[in-house]
Amino acid sequence: MATSAINANEHIQSAIDSMAGNFQERFETFVSALKSSVSSSSRSQAEKIFLSAVPALSYKFPDPTGLASDTDEENSAQSEVDSLKAEIVNLKKQQEKLERRVQNSMKKNNKEHVEELCKVVKTNENNIKGLRKLQQVLQQKNQSPGATALPMSSYGAGATVTSKPLKALRKRTEFSVRADGDKEDPGINDVKLLPGGLLVVADGGNECLKLFNIQGKLLYCLPCNCSPICLAVVDSSSTPSSRHTLVVTLPKRQAIDILEVTDQRLQVNKSLKVNEEYSALAAVNNNTLAVGYLEEDDSRVDIISLNGQLLCRISSVPSPFSMISTKNSELIFSTWENGSIAKVNSFAGRVIFDVEVPQITVPLGVTIVSDDTLLVADYYAPSLHLVSSEGQWLKQVWTAPSTSAKDGLRSVTIESSLCVCVTNCGFAYVLDAVY
Repeated sequence: MATSAINANEHIQSAIDSMAGNFQERFETFVSALKSSVSSSSRSQAEKIFLSAVPALSYKFPDPTGLASDTDEENSAQSEVDSLKAEIVNLKKQQEKLERRVQNSMKKNNKEHVEELCKVVKTNENNIKGLRKLQQVLQQKNQSPGATALPMSSYGAGATVTSKPLKALRKRTEFSVRADGDKEDPGINDVKLLPGGLLVVADGGNECLKLFNIQGKLLYCLPCNCSPICLAVVDSSSTPSSRHTLVVTLPKRQAIDILEVTDQRLQVNKSLKVNEEYSALAAVNNNTLAVGYLEEDDSRVDIISLNGQLLCRISSVPSPFSMISTKNSELIFSTWENGSIAKVNSFAGRVIFDVEVPQITVPLGVTIVSDDTLLVADYYAPSLHLVSSEGQWLKQVWTAPSTSAKDGLRSVTIESSLCVCVTNCGFAYVLDAVY
């Protein structure tokens, strides 16, 4: 992709993050304050609350005139660039209209004011949809002829998926994640596969993170001083020698660690003290995390920044175990106590579905294979299944050897044409994806 288009994509993602954020929460606070306003000063304060929740009004879109400068030699993509320019110009016009509507609404009485601002909320949602459409155009430009991989930013952060349907998984190799220095039997909580064949394993039994190559060689072991539970890739480059950013939840320490991963070591760059025992984890984008609890009596998901700031809270949702974010900022997760798969809108807080899949005994690990397909690990009947994005079972694509029948399948991760799943007691299976 041309440099200017990459920058535009970053601008667009930034706008989506800003406009979504905690918009709805602050808007409801504003409406409540407005209804109880008895003086011009309190009304003015309420208006400030609302305007602080509409960063879209001050968002600066990229200059469309420069988008084609790096693509003059890409004649086949010129029509897409022109379309992108037109879309940005159109969104800038919508932005100006939105500003005028807010200014005009400030002059009306309370009832009309609230009605007008409700329309602004809808416009804000439509602008987010428009920005995502621009992302799709940029994603198409990023693909060379015959390529099928979508950019990592399309499915949360760090996830690489393909547009082709997964037909089967074939075992390439297997190895134990036990290390010579282990004092306890491994107790695997999660695993993430990075570009270049790097594998990060969260070993709760030995309270550490382990870095392996795809051949099963242990490269590094990082003590955590408590059991690491879930992992999420925040930012990952596609070249083997690049540095990757990984996040891990440490509920017993009430912390979230942000790590740098290279091909030789793991290093903690920042530790967030969150004062919550977060367990479940997903990267919504490179700046935002979704975190949840495994406790049945604390069924909620929080959306937080990488600085630990609470952006919004989703209540009355199933307690998540394994969680991942889609390109539309929807969260898909498995639930331990319900034995179900659920999808939730990460910013609106709406449960889209929460379904049990009869063919899967206990769904634990879940990851995204393509636009409309999930790969789900069955814990008690160790196997991998394809499930549609609407929660419908499609088929079973792999079964663990009989030796793993009493060693539950804990987590699954996929990167391009490689898939890795791990058992609770520390056995890793490396699988080739057949498309």
